[in-house]
Amino acid sequence: MLEVKGGVGVIRIKAAATIAPLAVGKHALTFTNAHLPAISVYLVNALLPKDPAVKINHQARDDLQKDYRLKFSIYSPTP
Repeated sequence: MLEVKGGVGVIRIKAAATIAPLAVGKHALTFTNAHLPAISVYLVNALLPKDPAVKINHQARDDLQKDYRLKFSIYSPTP
């Protein structure tokens, strides 16, 4: 907590949701973090998918990493 109060701490947020299966093809996920922009530093990363049918195609961030866009594809599972 001392590091967070001192402005050098890290807060990690992990989110999960249950959704319907995505169709085969290209998809995009957009994320914006606008929490306290005058005093915050943002960092966004995508981890490698566990499922081999999911491929990350492109990640784009603004200079402050406040806005993030992930382009990914879903492929048919190979038998």
